Amino acid sequence: MKNKKSVDSKMKFVEKLPDYLTYLGIGVLLFEEFLRAISGYSILKTQTNDLRISVGIAVITLVSLNLIKKMNNIKNSVNAISGKYLGVLEVLQSFEFLDFKNLLETSTTVKLLTLSGTKTGHLGDTNVRDILADNNRKSSIILLLGNPFSEAIITRYKNDEPDTYEAGTDGIKRRLIWLYKILQGFPETAQKKLDIRVFDNYPTISVIQADKDIYSTVYGYKLRGGDCPKIHVHSEGDYGKFILNHFDKVYNDAVPIETWVRENIDLLPELTSFIK
Repeated sequence: MKNKKSVDSKMKFVEKLPDYLTYLGIGVLLFEEFLRAISGYSILKTQTNDLRISVGIAVITLVSLNLIKKMNNIKNSVNAISGKYLGVLEVLQSFEFLDFKNLLETSTTVKLLTLSGTKTGHLGDTNVRDILADNNRKSSIILLLGNPFSEAIITRYKNDEPDTYEAGTDGIKRRLIWLYKILQGFPETAQKKLDIRVFDNYPTISVIQADKDIYSTVYGYKLRGGDCPKIHVHSEGDYGKFILNHFDKVYNDAVPIETWVRENIDLLPELTSFIK
């Protein structure tokens, strides 16, 4: 315990050392001026050397370094306050992998709002599909996917998606057909744990919520969801509440996948035999 206190004390001294040197340098310069004013004697100037300039430069340098350090401390404090009230935990780069499969396996409640789910939810991954198709899993899942027949979604793919998009409206349709089929194969109790809805609105933000953790991505123009950074926030922070409010509004305006199938059955001949 004593060793820890000793180390902490030494660390604090080292952190404060630039301040102490600054005060010392200013003190020396003031004392020098005082002596010169009352006696004409200089402790820093000899016939061959004038140390006042060197001390002055050293003091200016130390003051500059201290200002930079204090500005960084202020910046860190502002970031800490922002993180506390907005709930921002980190910003993940576009190339940083978010293991959606692990979230499904370890979380009690998972919510996904995405255009096609290829990058955001990895819905094309066999392992993720196996978890969604498992009616014995413990997690409760809500999936919100875009309506491939919606004018807003068609416009997105026509004008705002890059040419390298993976799914497209045909890909979303195939994914929804697959999800509908596995949902119909579930017993009624398991169906309640997989809530799938289809939205018509223009996609702006993708969302993954795993219990208290929320990951959101703003859809950039001519960029896929996987091209954009992900903001990781706590659900109880102000930004997390904003994202959940967005999710709820999309959810409320979306229709259950069963309704979507019935309304578009003429465009979905693969599902004619599944209609109940």
